[in-house]
Amino acid sequence: MGISWEAFENDLVEYFQNYVSRNGDETAEFITNKYIQYVVGDGGDFMFKNNIVKYNRSVLENSLKSIFETAEKSNSYIFQITNCPRCSGNPICRTCGSNMLSQGVIGFWVGGKLGFLKPPPGSTNIMSNDVVFPGAPQILTIHMTTNFRQFAVDLTSFFRRHLLTVNGITISFIPTVGGPIPTPFPWQGYG
Repeated sequence: MGISWEAFENDLVEYFQNYVSRNGDETAEFITNKYIQYVVGDGGDFMFKNNIVKYNRSVLENSLKSIFETAEKSNSYIFQITNCPRCSGNPICRTCGSNMLSQGVIGFWVGGKLGFLKPPPGSTNIMSNDVVFPGAPQILTIHMTTNFRQFAVDLTSFFRRHLLTVNGITISFIPTVGGPIPTPFPWQGYG
């Protein structure tokens, strides 16, 4: 089926329309829950369409909490990110926000395992299905705006681009005359 990025984005917009009444922890939890709902629930590796069954939720949620906490401490909105508290004590910068979020999504995938539902063509049973590269860091393009849709577009684009870089290996048995042989099948991309 694949991830419905448009639905994910719309869920974020609907949530952010009431952003001022929520705190950073609630927002981080909401985004993490939506990421899991769409990525785990609807996604799968591009090669064999197996979805992730083992992941590190807390790493993603904690990175988002850090971003929103820093923005809240500086009396800024995540949408109006300007300078960095590490550099000048001003609101979180685009680079630091991007780095924090990259660490979160990469950490989400570290040690990840995919399901065994669909063995590769020509094979019979999956022996293991592991994420071997949790993805490359991405640049979070944050437009200087209070437009909720633009922020949702930026965040959705970040998540989508990152998943293209996740890869792993499925080890599945191939039947032979001498008995089944475990054979590696690499896969790249998730969506």
